[in-house]
Amino acid sequence: MNNERIAWLIVFIASIILFFATALSRLDFAVKTFSVLVVLVVNSVSLAKAFNTENYYVFLNIKRTEKGLRKIKQLALKHEGAIKKLVDLGLAVSFGPFYSYYVFGNSRKFYTYTALLIVFIAFLEFNNPSAIVLASGLIGGLALIGLSLMGVNAYSILFAHSTQAGATLAIPFVTIPGEALIAIILIIVSHEAFHALVFSIEKIKIKNSGIALLSFIPIAAFVEPDEKKLEKTTITNKRRALIAGSAANFYLFVIFTLITIPFMLFYNNQSKGVIVEGVVSNSTASGFLKAGDVITSFNNTPIYNVQSLANLTSITKKGEVIPMTVNGVNVTAVFIQNSLLGIAGANLIANFYFIPGWFINSVTIALQWIVILSISIAVINILPLYITDGARLMYEEIKEKKGRKTAARMTSLASLIVLIVIIINIIPAL
Repeated sequence: MNNERIAWLIVFIASIILFFATALSRLDFAVKTFSVLVVLVVNSVSLAKAFNTENYYVFLNIKRTEKGLRKIKQLALKHEGAIKKLVDLGLAVSFGPFYSYYVFGNSRKFYTYTALLIVFIAFLEFNNPSAIVLASGLIGGLALIGLSLMGVNAYSILFAHSTQAGATLAIPFVTIPGEALIAIILIIVSHEAFHALVFSIEKIKIKNSGIALLSFIPIAAFVEPDEKKLEKTTITNKRRALIAGSAANFYLFVIFTLITIPFMLFYNNQSKGVIVEGVVSNSTASGFLKAGDVITSFNNTPIYNVQSLANLTSITKKGEVIPMTVNGVNVTAVFIQNSLLGIAGANLIANFYFIPGWFINSVTIALQWIVILSISIAVINILPLYITDGARLMYEEIKEKKGRKTAARMTSLASLIVLIVIIINIIPAL
């Protein structure tokens, strides 16, 4: 390593330290966000110089490699049947029974996968009943559920003046917790590994693999297939190859949901109150609460966790005067909005024998973000959105019936509509 690369390496390490110092500071959100972006620019440039990564659009760094491809081929050959079944189920869950019937016809596969989709939708309905989720899921699977929910929220933002963001930029330590970085790494690795397994099974040559970083933060792994081989393969093989990553994210969601549910019961039982992590400006809480305060009672009712506090605040009315216990002191809160205290809070976790409370809290946050991001990324990736697998799959399906020009026009139009809906959903978060 020459002196120039050593110098860039020092800048790279220093910029990472500065990133964490800024992200974890108590600067105003707008100032913090701007400062972090400046630091990430320096970090991205120094990363490219120190490690010879490809740099695009200032922030994006890509490192390509052929390592691990032989192991992927071995796994693909060993578990070919199981992988194909999992990916086919992923198609049915992603796009619903009508598409499933189009792909599998009046077959055992169709009925089996549709039954499993109904079980999944029933699980979603059990946790949070919604006519939109039920109807959308039974018609168009996960893709239509995601698009419908974002569409309804976009309508509320435009015409009902809602301030509820339906999407936001996910930057660990800034807009989302640092523990979410674990979720991001796990999601992108499983997503691209499943793509690679299916490429190998369908005899589509993989040119190389790699990782994409937002400066030093991993945001995607990727495998690059031989486009000529992919173009020549059958539509059945294309479907599997393109849906594989989203199917992996869906299964990650299912697995970690099953892990998180019992863990959350334990987590809530260990909580001894709610600690304030942030306060919304011009809210009820802004007059008397600050980060670090601990709430242990609300309206003369003991508060043990975030859920119990949320349940009580949801039934408050504008103008109500509510007694609270904060840091062991009795105070009163005059609500200036219905059902909104105006804090970001977390459970105050007690130590469990030799396990410190902060560790239990961090594990719980990581589990929650694996669940949230895995299903979110699965949904976004199956929607037609220019570079997503959903857009490529839509193009291939239409091209098979109507030709390239029609496929390109319809996919571009669908992508534009989805992009507009997503942008509207992000507006309140800006």
